[in-house]
Amino acid sequence: RESINTDSEIPESNKKIILAWLDRKEEDLKTRKGQDYTASIRWAKTMSKYVGLLKNFGHWVKKPFQEITQEDLQQLYKDLETGKLKNKKGVPFSKLTRRDYYNKIFKGDFFEFIDKREIAKKVFRMENDPDENVKFFLKSDLDKMFKFTTKTRNKLFLSVLFDTGIVILSCILF
Repeated sequence: RESINTDSEIPESNKKIILAWLDRKEEDLKTRKGQDYTASIRWAKTMSKYVGLLKNFGHWVKKPFQEITQEDLQQLYKDLETGKLKNKKGVPFSKLTRRDYYNKIFKGDFFEFIDKREIAKKVFRMENDPDENVKFFLKSDLDKMFKFTTKTRNKLFLSVLFDTGIVILSCILF
């Protein structure tokens, strides 16, 4: 939080909004997760993540949040996806970090807090097309996967998944 408060690149009006949202989020996390030692570590870690994400967002948006337009968010989305926006080390954000921005900030309640939920919905496509997520593997797809899978246990894993028709949202083979 202090890093946001002392950051001279973030407009003062945006700092106040970010800090107010962080206060609200912290209270929400304390209420939902509890305030014992273990819970406090978990919500403190979550808050630290939010601070980092919002600090970057504050750097990217050079105008007051109330003035953000759909075009601004579309450009931000494009810059994030094409690697134009980079982390402190000058490296484009990883897919995992971009997903954090989409799910925790852009599709989260922050944009509702700044009264920009409707334009965020349009840009970040929050309503999923139910058919969009449905993917099917054919036997030929399984054969191709076998070609590139060297470990027997992974071939067994793929075979079981294919035979049972289980839905794979994200699968990493070791």
